[in-house]
Amino acid sequence: MNSQWSAIEFERVVNRIESQWIPVNHQFGHELIQDLTAGHFDETPERLVETLRLDIALYLFVIKELAIRGRSLGIGVSTIKNPEEILGCVPSRSIASIISRAVETIPDLKASSLLGDRVLETLEASITAHSAVNRTGSASTLFGISIARQMGNLLIAFSFPDEYCAMMADLKSFDGFELACREVLGFTPLRLTSKLLLRWGFLATLPLLGDPAPRKDPVDSKESLDQSVTGLREICAASELLAKTRRELLYPGASDAWSSFRESWPSAAQLLSETPSPDDLKVFLREYQRVIPSLNSPGVSSDPMLLRSASERDPVLRQNPFISRCQGGCRDNLTDLYHRMPLGGPAPELLSPLIKNTIPIAGFSAVVILTLNPDSRELIPVLWVGNPQTISISPAPLQDKSLIATRAYLAKRPLIWRTRVAGTPQREVASISWILGFSRRIGVIHLEMSGEQFSSSDIEYLYHFKAICQALNDMLGLN
Repeated sequence: MNSQWSAIEFERVVNRIESQWIPVNHQFGHELIQDLTAGHFDETPERLVETLRLDIALYLFVIKELAIRGRSLGIGVSTIKNPEEILGCVPSRSIASIISRAVETIPDLKASSLLGDRVLETLEASITAHSAVNRTGSASTLFGISIARQMGNLLIAFSFPDEYCAMMADLKSFDGFELACREVLGFTPLRLTSKLLLRWGFLATLPLLGDPAPRKDPVDSKESLDQSVTGLREICAASELLAKTRRELLYPGASDAWSSFRESWPSAAQLLSETPSPDDLKVFLREYQRVIPSLNSPGVSSDPMLLRSASERDPVLRQNPFISRCQGGCRDNLTDLYHRMPLGGPAPELLSPLIKNTIPIAGFSAVVILTLNPDSRELIPVLWVGNPQTISISPAPLQDKSLIATRAYLAKRPLIWRTRVAGTPQREVASISWILGFSRRIGVIHLEMSGEQFSSSDIEYLYHFKAICQALNDMLGLN
């Protein structure tokens, strides 16, 4: 049941991310529409591809829309390895309507320093991979594949800016972003990218995704770079790692990882280090900054202290970043509670308003809190409000792993359930359960609501739960 509900919740988040998309540069879009309408790219479609690369959000949006329309356009999307190739499957002028839709429906880009650097890092990695393969004399192009691999990072940065800022400021290792996303958001960039590519039909691209770090034992052959999925994937991963080495303050250990890669695959490391030349990279980025002027501002920085200061512009969000994803009265109520909480100290006196006011406002109809009795190894209900229907108000032995409370206590992330309850006006009850005490588990919090409300509402109740769970731990000093 939990995996089913996790999939449903993830589907809703992906739908929202895809509909909101990454902000595009409206002025650039209007100029491109004029050039397309005038036929400026009719004889040189490759120049259209190069121009679209100057706005990654628009570039990806056009690829996405063409893939979705693939069947009606007679495009075999499932066999395309490099998503960029779909741009050459239709007349240039037909892309104008897609760009027009993007400009009409997607917000204009106003990049912050944090998001600007995310774009620049993505570009550097993609240009490096693309240039390296081209220098081998290969006909392959890796720009589109590299952008597709990093798409999840981009979408997360723009869809969850507060959480992204906090995660980037707290990375403990160069490859820790995937784990941070799993813990904070409940899903990884790789899972998001795979979901979208599968949804759009790019089946042949999926094998090119994978770990964000290159392996240590690739085939040492420049000629094989475009001969296998493994070779292409490793070059992309190595290019992404090289871009991280230029941001060592953000990605601890990136330089050491690059040194290890260089020892295991010296020819590829040398090729990547030499391409693109610094001058070539500067020319491209200078053109990109013409399209996205905010990326050229003094505020663009990889300094984690600056990123941290951005996340701390609201101390409440810094302490409980999940509040930023809450809606309506839930967000306002939690923010008020945090403003009443002593800085750095517990506030058990706020437990009552959290239980009696905030949780109902957040949409939940029942709450049960259990704490662990270390002697009997049982979870004991110590507080409950409402009429809980999916959990028993009785001790839950830890050895009985069939019980919701026990499974929640042992879980690595919140568990979501849907239960059909006989003899009640509600056909189904949705519940979310997880631990009390992040550094030392002392119990479980269990919240319930109508299953119909949970599945039909646009509100992402998992974030309401996470924000409440974090607040409860803060109030009791359990972090």
